[in-house]
Amino acid sequence: DNDFHVTISILPFKPFSTQIAQLAFHKQKDIIIHMPMEPQNKENYGLEENTLLTSMDKKTIIRLMDEAFDCVPYAKGMSNHMGSKATQDLKLVRIVMEYLKKKNLFFLDSCVTPHSVCKNLAKKFRVGFAGRDVFIDNDNDSSSIKEQLFKLAQIAKRRGVAIGIGHDRPNTIAVLREMIPRLEEEGYQFVNLSEIVEE
Repeated sequence: DNDFHVTISILPFKPFSTQIAQLAFHKQKDIIIHMPMEPQNKENYGLEENTLLTSMDKKTIIRLMDEAFDCVPYAKGMSNHMGSKATQDLKLVRIVMEYLKKKNLFFLDSCVTPHSVCKNLAKKFRVGFAGRDVFIDNDNDSSSIKEQLFKLAQIAKRRGVAIGIGHDRPNTIAVLREMIPRLEEEGYQFVNLSEIVEE
């Protein structure tokens, strides 16, 4: 829906990553890259292709980020897909923030670990930063998604702004279609992520 301000976060290196970015741009959506990053106990996960690993050298990390941004045109920033290990790793996060600063891009921390160093390093490198407040659809049940959206609204009411992360699943999309107009009627505003990142 063209008039809904949702930011589209796209996994790079997928068959349709570029097409989705072009379509989202055409519909005037903010686009960010959902960059695969190393989780704790990575052997328990099917890792995405080209996941950023803490064992990689700087050259490899930069090459993979270059390729990701080539693959997802118009991206204004990046978030972490998984990354409970990577976002705690000073060396890797420093390389990422340095890169984003150079390209004038921002970082959204999906906050998958309480020990993330992303916020501090973003501040240090003066990179635009935002952190996730609520996962809206960890539970795919419609009533649970609604509940999470109300939780998001409460945080926004208290703090002035709140960030929710969800997936492009049918239930999530249906609930957003129903709830965004309802929440807007109550005076809540939905904005692009790029409008609220802080340096």
